[in-house]
Amino acid sequence: MPDTVEYAIAKRGKVVEHGVCEISRLAELKKRKGVKYARVGFFSELTYVDTVNLRLTNKKLLDVVLRKYINEQSIFVEDFRVKGKILNLQGTQAKVAVCAVPVSDIRAVSLVKEIFTVEYVVPVEVALYEYLKKREPDKNSLAFVYGNSVLEFETDEDFVVSRRITSRSAFSEDFEELKKDGTLVVNFEDVENSEDEPVHLLGLLYVNSDFDFLDRDYVNSVVSYELSKAVFVASLLFFLAFSLYGFQRYMLLKRLDFELTEKLHTLNGLEKQISLRNISQKEIKVLFEISRYQKMALNELDMGKFLTWITAIVPEGAQIESLKVSSAVFSNKKPAQAGMNATLKPSPNQLMANGRFSVKVEVVCSGDYISAKREAMEFLSKLSERVQPKDNSFIYSKDDGKGYFSTAFFVEGRRF
Repeated sequence: MPDTVEYAIAKRGKVVEHGVCEISRLAELKKRKGVKYARVGFFSELTYVDTVNLRLTNKKLLDVVLRKYINEQSIFVEDFRVKGKILNLQGTQAKVAVCAVPVSDIRAVSLVKEIFTVEYVVPVEVALYEYLKKREPDKNSLAFVYGNSVLEFETDEDFVVSRRITSRSAFSEDFEELKKDGTLVVNFEDVENSEDEPVHLLGLLYVNSDFDFLDRDYVNSVVSYELSKAVFVASLLFFLAFSLYGFQRYMLLKRLDFELTEKLHTLNGLEKQISLRNISQKEIKVLFEISRYQKMALNELDMGKFLTWITAIVPEGAQIESLKVSSAVFSNKKPAQAGMNATLKPSPNQLMANGRFSVKVEVVCSGDYISAKREAMEFLSKLSERVQPKDNSFIYSKDDGKGYFSTAFFVEGRRF
């Protein structure tokens, strides 16, 4: 692990301070400058970067295919990690940007993670490539002088296409001539006293998760905590929005209850006449109308109560992505009796008489596969205490690091 580290402090996309300090002074720098987040670039002579063509039958198998490819090339003699980005996919032929690094070199940034909340950990080649793409798009070659080594690479519009490491003593090219030929030359030396932009650090402003070597355990334990605050706010807004909807439904029920009361008074006035004469068609119509309002009031789902319950059982770190509630219709006929009538649409009176509602819900769980699956099972367990879930589905996406759990169930109107 190096004793010193080069740093740059950026605000609004511009470097306001940069220099070199001992790693032991990073905590002091953090406190003095009020810096909380950090992006880390590291230099390794063994980093492998290239653009290759591979046979890929399924995007989800990209990590497996890449690891097999690196092993077949015998690039590393120690444990390594590999990242890839699909640039183009035609059938089973994929053009892939590849970056692989020894695990021992990634661990060299562990002390930085104890001081800052680290967002990305990338090889210096990735940071330099992103700088070229954003700030020097007319250049496609770069020479980075670091200690006794000179790192050279060329790029195309997609990624790095070649990389070479040469000792500085054996490097035969003249840096001034390289600049004239259009090569961007970046010298690590004298950074503290230089007024030039630290290009290799400025490139960290533009990196993303494509070639981020930050370990997943760290993301789950620290970074996910930062994200959970945003998830909490989003969940709160979601709850408030549906609470408002539930309040509107409650007011509708109150209005229906008022109309029902009025019609019941009308019915009471007619009761005395029922025993004296035959009931007219008009009075029969009034009775059916009263019955319809009564069934509607009894079978309406209490949305406020329902939403309070379902949001309360969503695990911390997960959030409701979608929630659909609709009237559920069930036929009293057996399949053999129903015949062709089973495909007919139900009448409004059938919808009210059932008093059952179909609910479909999708929950997004953040974190790695194990954490996301655990949150999904926790939600399913709490859900099963009151309803009978069915059609359960859990899909994990490595692209955005989230698990998607969906299920469906029925609830019984006001009796819920």
